[in-house]
Amino acid sequence: MFRNTSWLLTGALILLSTLLSLTTPLSAQTLPWDDPYLDPEGAKPLGGRADKDSGLLLGFGYGLHPMYVPAPPLVLGWYQDPVVFGVESSDTDQFQVLTKERLEAFGTSRFRNTALFGKYFLGSSLLAMVTLEERRMDLWDRTFNRTQGSASFDQHLKATVATGGLGFMSFSNYSFFGVDVLRYAVPLSESAEVVEHYETWTLISGTREELDQNIAKRNETWLDLLKVSSGFVIYWGFWF
Repeated sequence: MFRNTSWLLTGALILLSTLLSLTTPLSAQTLPWDDPYLDPEGAKPLGGRADKDSGLLLGFGYGLHPMYVPAPPLVLGWYQDPVVFGVESSDTDQFQVLTKERLEAFGTSRFRNTALFGKYFLGSSLLAMVTLEERRMDLWDRTFNRTQGSASFDQHLKATVATGGLGFMSFSNYSFFGVDVLRYAVPLSESAEVVEHYETWTLISGTREELDQNIAKRNETWLDLLKVSSGFVIYWGFWF
C-alpha cells in the first residue's frame, strides 16, 4: 500500500508551492488603484489572512500517514484571528479511499483517528500547530498456523499522541486552504487488545509460547505504525 505513496508526496509539494505563491504578499507591487487617498480599502495588502477576524471552518483533509491515506478526515474548526482550533475525524467505515489497497495490505480492518488541533499564525500565512490525537486500528481474522498449532484472533490497537509542527494557511472570500508540513508525533499512551477465536498450540505442542511471541510482535509493529509522525497534511474547505 505504501510503495506507491511517492505520487502523494509529489502532489503535496506541488500544492505547497502553489500555496506559497498564492500567499506571497502583493502589496509591494504598485497598482494604479492602490492609492490610499483615492481608495483606502484598495491600499490594503492583498496577501493578508482574511477579510474578517473570525469564522466557522468546514472541510476535508489528506496527508502522508496510514490513518489519513485510507480515510481522509473531516475538519471542523473555528478561526479567531490569529488562532484556529477545532477537530478532525476520520473513519474508514464512514469515508474511505483506496479501499482495495487497504484490504490487500491489512486484510479486514478499520482505521479511525480523532484529533483536536490548535494553530497560531506567526505571519500572514505561516503558522505553528499542535494536535492531540487518538489513533485506532482494528484488525480482524488474523491467523498464525504452523505444524505445532494454529490460531485465529482479532487485534484492537490504540495510540494517543501529541504532535507539533509548522504549516501554512490562507483564506479567500469563502474558502480556506492549508498544509501542515510536518506533524512530529510524541507518543503519550498505547494499548493492544487481542480477542482469540481459537488456538490449538496448547493442545498439540503443550505450549503457546511461540504464538504469544508472534502476537506480541504484531502488536508492537502496528503500534509503531500508529505512532509515526505525519507529513504534508493538506486541508481545504469553506468558511462562513
